Amino acid sequence: MALIKNEIPILEYDTEEHAVLMPGERWSYEFTEKAVMLFMEPEIEEYVINHECELVGEFESVTKTFLVYKTVHKGIPITFCQAPLGGAGAVQIMEQLIKGGAKKIIAVGCCGSLVEDTEGDYFIPTSALRQEGTSYHYLPPSREDNYKEKN
Repeated sequence: MALIKNEIPILEYDTEEHAVLMPGERWSYEFTEKAVMLFMEPEIEEYVINHECELVGEFESVTKTFLVYKTVHKGIPITFCQAPLGGAGAVQIMEQLIKGGAKKIIAVGCCGSLVEDTEGDYFIPTSALRQEGTSYHYLPPSREDNYKEKN
């Protein structure tokens, strides 16, 4: 294990590829290369009802069973699922997605506010803290040079 240090802590990461408990050891789901983890259960259920989504996996936890779906959006196959609250639970599911073949994963959610927002505004983060205890085990952040918005 080598911790790659950086003057900006959020850019540090751990090079160790093997965990004490490796993901996917008890099942062999196959997922798409791109995956989305969402924290909004009602929106997932509504999307599944209104679109052609295929149930492709299940992750059991102490609190509930998290269903994993596959859909095609603008010709691109995407795996998506609800993520549990908390870094440990979210990482547990993320590692199972990785073991099943997902290579590009994004987590999408929402958060509270320190002030009341009656307008329904959206806030775009411009910085982040990285201190949840798990992200150092993944690759450093990067931007894909070849990404272009498709209209």
